[in-house]
Amino acid sequence: MIVTEALRGIIFLLIAMVTIYGGVQVWMILLASGVVGIVGAIFEVANFAFLPSVVKREQLLAANSVLETTFQLAAIVGPAAAGLAVALFGTGVSLLVNALSFFIFAFLLSFIIAPSSTASQSPRPSWFREFREGLGFYKEKIHLVWLLLFIGLVNFAFAPLEFIFLVALAKDVLRVGSEGFGFMSSSAAVGVLLGGLAMGVIGVVERRREVILAALFGLGSAIVLLGYSWNLFQALVLILLVGFTLSPINIVGNSILQEQVPRELLGRVFSILRFMAQALMPLGLAVGGVVATFLSLTQAIVSFGILIILVAFAASLSGHLRLLNSGPSRPTV
Repeated sequence: MIVTEALRGIIFLLIAMVTIYGGVQVWMILLASGVVGIVGAIFEVANFAFLPSVVKREQLLAANSVLETTFQLAAIVGPAAAGLAVALFGTGVSLLVNALSFFIFAFLLSFIIAPSSTASQSPRPSWFREFREGLGFYKEKIHLVWLLLFIGLVNFAFAPLEFIFLVALAKDVLRVGSEGFGFMSSSAAVGVLLGGLAMGVIGVVERRREVILAALFGLGSAIVLLGYSWNLFQALVLILLVGFTLSPINIVGNSILQEQVPRELLGRVFSILRFMAQALMPLGLAVGGVVATFLSLTQAIVSFGILIILVAFAASLSGHLRLLNSGPSRPTV
């Protein structure tokens, strides 16, 4: 984690210097964005696998809630702060400050004392072998396959909703223009933030299967109702509900994996989860574009909501999902 943050700091520092001296080109931005994305993905996997080492098992859900809330708060405040910084100090200086923030974070990470590893010092297996080991673990734990499906389905449905359907809804149905679309996008982020705060207040969840299924039913229902929105206020409320229901799925899902997956396999198992989730986003965009071509906007939005409801209903009939509730003994919520 320290290395990945230092690398991102170096990349932003180089871009900042090139920008300040007036030599920045498009290909540099594209290359830097790609490398930062790859390094960021590695950091996310490492962060996920490292969290159970520094947080007690019964505190994982609260810890994941804090992480989700912090991320969403940064997503809301960050762009506005960045825009203000660019307006006041220019792009180069703003990038320089951004690079400095990564170095500071890497420095602070060095003070976290990790527990000593009991793993053997045998040579590290190849990436392909580790990927296969992660897949093998999912094959042995069918209830975690359902969890993988849930998170993948959420990304599959949310990608076209955010990048296709909401744009068309704001422009062609509600006729609120770019300002209205900005409010709609912010409403989803605020919903996720509130959902993360709610999960943090709850702190401990015993019936995790029921929480995830309820969130899926709520998500699908909110998307279905969003298809019939006729004014901006109604759309904002429903989009906020969409965001609110996303948090329990992500937070509880991450906590389940961190509790039930052996620590030495956490990175591999989460890598597959992230790969699945990210791969289904462009697929969802492609399917959403095709669906929007042949159906009305209302029908397209409703169809994705119904898909989530149907998967949640099918999952509720599976006995394997009861294993999602297994874990350390704790008070019932």
